[in-house]
Amino acid sequence: MDSRTLSLDVLKARIREETENSPLTFFEKRSGREIAVYPYCILPLERDTSILGECVEALARLYIRMFAAEGVTTLVFPESKAFLLASLADRLELRGALTRKRDYGIPEQIDIAMETAYREKDMMHCAGLSENDSKLVLVEDMISGGFTVSGHIEAFEEAGFEVAGAISVYERGDGIRSLEARYPDKRFAGFARLEILPDDEFLERMKRYEGIEREDVTAAFLSDLRKEYSGYNDVCYRDILIEQLNKNFSPVITRFCDE
Repeated sequence: MDSRTLSLDVLKARIREETENSPLTFFEKRSGREIAVYPYCILPLERDTSILGECVEALARLYIRMFAAEGVTTLVFPESKAFLLASLADRLELRGALTRKRDYGIPEQIDIAMETAYREKDMMHCAGLSENDSKLVLVEDMISGGFTVSGHIEAFEEAGFEVAGAISVYERGDGIRSLEARYPDKRFAGFARLEILPDDEFLERMKRYEGIEREDVTAAFLSDLRKEYSGYNDVCYRDILIEQLNKNFSPVITRFCDE
């Protein structure tokens, strides 16, 4: 079925169903002696193309609502999962440009310095913009920390391009709120707000997490488990954490952009 013919309610239902059935995993980031544990939802776009059309159409409708009258010329898709959404440019009859981690080493490329959501330094490069690309909108699969978006805005505007804002399929964390505070003249939105939340039964059982915001319980629980099983070998430790994460927590879309 052509996703352009779907009602907004059907788009939401399809994205919700596939997203909330996603498996969970985690990543770790070491800083000195401290190790932070980050819960992670393996999104539908990372597994297959079952709702790729729906995601592109959701972004098209979000873009039209936010930027249709803004005179945007070009959509920019940062590596890597956003590449899957690049057909959005054709859908909206706009130019599309890509940014990559590959350094081409050519004078006309734009170098983009940024941090990842895990506070790691990274560089990306864009060789696809010209003077005809006067006004840009960034397109992401997920805006969480907002670091990728802010890094691109700083680099593009230093190079003389105007950035109107950014859109994403999903938002999580404080990224969009931080971007809005940092760039009040720009607009940012995710189509769906995603959280990794504890099940009600888990909260009833684990009284020690009372008083913690529900969306913060996941990271606190993983941190506690890491300390508890720190003496286990890496494979066993990972298996335990992933099993407990998927047993007691779920990816939940808590709202959509029009709610």
